Amino acid sequence: MLCFFYDDCKSFTNGLGLETKSVAIKKDEEEGKLLADASIYPNPANNFVAIELPLVSKGAKIQIFGLDGKLVFETQMQKPIYIWDTSSMPAGTYIINIELNSEKMAKKVVLVK
Repeated sequence: MLCFFYDDCKSFTNGLGLETKSVAIKKDEEEGKLLADASIYPNPANNFVAIELPLVSKGAKIQIFGLDGKLVFETQMQKPIYIWDTSSMPAGTYIINIELNSEKMAKKVVLVK
């Protein structure tokens, strides 16, 4: 089982209807105030993914994992919006983890080519 951050792991299926490894995703009502307004778009995505934290100017740590649990990208936000260039990334499902102070959240994004 593959879990990111939280004890409440949920199973989901990929676009082919095959069950994938479980990934924990924090429920919206539990998210902290600074990350509650986070937006990740478009989803599904092709050449870029925008990560927008309107209440945060800098300092949020972003980690992006493949479903195999491998870290594929990591950065620190310097502005309220970060554009992740996905043009060289293979199609698939990725988990975007965002951490700021003691607040953490995880969102699933799908890349299509």
